[in-house]
Amino acid sequence: MTLGVVVDNDEGKAGPPPEVPIGRVKLNLPAYSDTLISPWAPCVAPFAGPDTGFYALPDKGDQVLVAFEQGDLSRPYVLGSLWTTQSRPPASNLDGSNSRRVIKSRSGHAITFDDTSDGGDLTIADKSGSTITLNARDGSVTISAKGDLTISAKGDLTIKADGAVTIAAAGDGGTTISMTKDSVDVS
Repeated sequence: MTLGVVVDNDEGKAGPPPEVPIGRVKLNLPAYSDTLISPWAPCVAPFAGPDTGFYALPDKGDQVLVAFEQGDLSRPYVLGSLWTTQSRPPASNLDGSNSRRVIKSRSGHAITFDDTSDGGDLTIADKSGSTITLNARDGSVTISAKGDLTISAKGDLTIKADGAVTIAAAGDGGTTISMTKDSVDVS
């Protein structure tokens, strides 16, 4: 095994299907040569199967861990990407609890699993700050949009609550609709 640096991830220029694309990258292998570029190297991926799996190719410039099939340097494959001082992880473990797991895209979209001992939560967030949060402490779900929020259905739409339902609009003087099992109040 050795460290490599991704120099190309545009497999489409490698040739016509079925040869491509199958999730491969080209690598520079600095331990062997500063100028040597590998052949197309497959990337190990969780759940890889026919039209299934987790797809996330490393970007150009990413440092990766490389192994070689049967020790043959002409048959590399990428085991995974590595963080460096220049390419830091999207979260840290400064408190020592190791309670956060984060999947974050280069543009800033993120899925965060907070496994703190008091319950934690699951948050899906886009780069603009809109979020969906599932709170494991109290069982609530919060959807927060930085812009408009649209709910649509091809069939019926049902909103059901064992408690009260409140709909409030702040714009143009505001209107609030409150409902219980016995009454509807519009104010």
